[in-house]
Amino acid sequence: MSTLTSTVRSSLISNLESGASHLRRWSVGDLVETNEVSFANARNLLHEVQLRLAQQHGKLGNLSDALSEALDRNSIGRSNPGRPNNDKSHVIKACNFPVSMSIKEYSMRLEASKVEIQKALKCFKDLIYLHENTYDFTYQLIEGEGKEIFDDFSKPRQRYVSDIFDQIMARHGTSVETLADAVISVRTMQEIMDFQNDVFSEESVESFLRS
Repeated sequence: MSTLTSTVRSSLISNLESGASHLRRWSVGDLVETNEVSFANARNLLHEVQLRLAQQHGKLGNLSDALSEALDRNSIGRSNPGRPNNDKSHVIKACNFPVSMSIKEYSMRLEASKVEIQKALKCFKDLIYLHENTYDFTYQLIEGEGKEIFDDFSKPRQRYVSDIFDQIMARHGTSVETLADAVISVRTMQEIMDFQNDVFSEESVESFLRS
């Protein structure tokens, strides 16, 4: 469930749709600028952060959808094999497990994979919340209640905005670690269940990290 108001969500979607063509690769000098915030660069830097957050939010959604599709495709998290079918429609539901594997072994693997799935799903839930919360924070500074800070951009206010950039970078570091945890859990689940194809491509993960 989204934590954003309709107005902020509309802003995020707009930046997601148009942001990719406006993103530039930040240099070391650009990163240094976040510690030297001035009236001239503060708004532009905050807007660029917004664009990146919107792009990352969209890529997180794609990764989360890829995981859901893989779980549906492989019937992970559904009814356990060997249990009676209580579906009143009397439709027989197939259970997909390797013929070389006993139902007992498959059930054990399925339970172990569910633990990893829950870890990955929680990671994505936390990541999406973190990005929405951070986007809302930048929105309030540029267009919301906090925009009055730029009316009198004194030294204390400059330090305040500089501290905000520090916090945003710290949050980005947390998001990278959390995504790594999600990918590890998904790949562990793939090994347990002997998936033929990776849930996440290397390109999709790298794309998030580079945005």
